Amino acid sequence: MKHEHNAFENQIFNHFREKVKAINDAIELLIEHNYKVIDLENQIIDKTNIKNLEKRFSFDYKRTPKKSYEKTETIQE
Repeated sequence: MKHEHNAFENQIFNHFREKVKAINDAIELLIEHNYKVIDLENQIIDKTNIKNLEKRFSFDYKRTPKKSYEKTETIQE
C-alpha cells in the first residue's frame, strides 16, 4: 500500500496535533465534571455548547484590579 506524502505530515506537526488532542481531552473531562472553561477567545464552553461552536458566546472578562498600597518611607537614624 503506497502512502502519499503530505507536506504537513511530519513529526513536528504530529507533536502539535497530539498536544491539541490532549488539551481537548482535558477540556472534555472538566466539562464532564460540571466545570466551565473559558478559552483564549473569551468564550465559555460548557455542556450545552461543547459540540456546537455557534452556541458559544464571548464576553468581556474584567478582573478586579489588584489592591495598591501606598509606599511608606521608614526613617532610619
